[in-house]
Amino acid sequence: MEGKIIFDIVDELSRKYIDVEVEVELDRREYAGRSHEKRFRVVGVIVTDADDYHLYITEVG
Repeated sequence: MEGKIIFDIVDELSRKYIDVEVEVELDRREYAGRSHEKRFRVVGVIVTDADDYHLYITEVG
């Protein structure tokens, strides 16, 4: 799923729960050798009434 956008992918899934790590490219200047990418954890649960996912994004510890 590399290079894909999370919101495009969830429409294709048929799982009750989602628990993945994603890498996000941030639009900010590079400072002191830090990269523009950051890792996050995306957790989601499908809402059957709406046939849609509720997604929650947290920092990876």
